[in-house]
Amino acid sequence: MKLLNISCVILPALILVACAGDADPRSSAAATNPPAAATVHCPLPDLPQQLQLAERLFTWSTILDVKSGGQAFGTLNAKPLALAAEISYLDQADRLVATGYAKLFSWGVEITVEDCEGNVIATVNEDIWQTVSTLHTVYKINGPGGQQLATSDKLDIVTPDFSFTDGSGRETALISRQWPNFPTDTWNVKVSGSIDPRVVLMIGAFKSDAENRGIFKVRLPWRSSPFQ
Repeated sequence: MKLLNISCVILPALILVACAGDADPRSSAAATNPPAAATVHCPLPDLPQQLQLAERLFTWSTILDVKSGGQAFGTLNAKPLALAAEISYLDQADRLVATGYAKLFSWGVEITVEDCEGNVIATVNEDIWQTVSTLHTVYKINGPGGQQLATSDKLDIVTPDFSFTDGSGRETALISRQWPNFPTDTWNVKVSGSIDPRVVLMIGAFKSDAENRGIFKVRLPWRSSPFQ
C-alpha cells in the first residue's frame, strides 16, 4: 500500500513536468518581449505649388483657410492669448500637420516650424545686419541642421510681397498679400523649389496674426516686414 501511494504521487508529478517542458516557447518570448508600439506618422497634405491663404472674419483668434483652385487643404490657427505667437496647421480631418513658434525674446524675428512629432522642419530668422543696411527686412529660411535654404528679397517697397531665392539665385518661393486687405487678409503663395510649403504658409499666417494682436487692426500696405 505504501508503494502504491508513492507511485500515485510520483506519476502525476512526472506528467506535470513533461507538460511544462512541452510548452510553446513563443508564448514565453511574447511575454518577455511585448510588441512594439505602432509608429505615428504625421499627416502631410499633397499641397500644390500655388496656394491661397484666406483669413476668416469674426473669430476669437487668427484663422486662415488654405485653398487652391476651390479645394481646401486645412487651416492655420493661432493660439489665442498666447504670450508668444503660436500657430498650428491642421488638415481637413483636424489632424496636426505642423506648428510654428515665435521666439519671445530674440534679436529680430525668429520662428521655428515643427511637424506633429516636434521635429524641426525649418526656422525663419531675420537677418539684423542686412535689415539695417537695406530699406527692407531680410529673412532667411534655414533647415533643421542650420543650413541656409533661402533668403528673402523685397519685390515692391509699398507692398509686403517677398520672393525667396536659394544660394544659386533661383526663386524657390513667393508670397504676396492682396491689396486692399480690409477687412481680412488674402495671401497668394507659390512654392517652386525645395522649400517646404508648410514653412511658407506660416510666414503669411504669422504676419496676419502679428497685426491682429495689436489693439487696432493696422492695415498698412507699405509695411515691409511680413511679421511685424
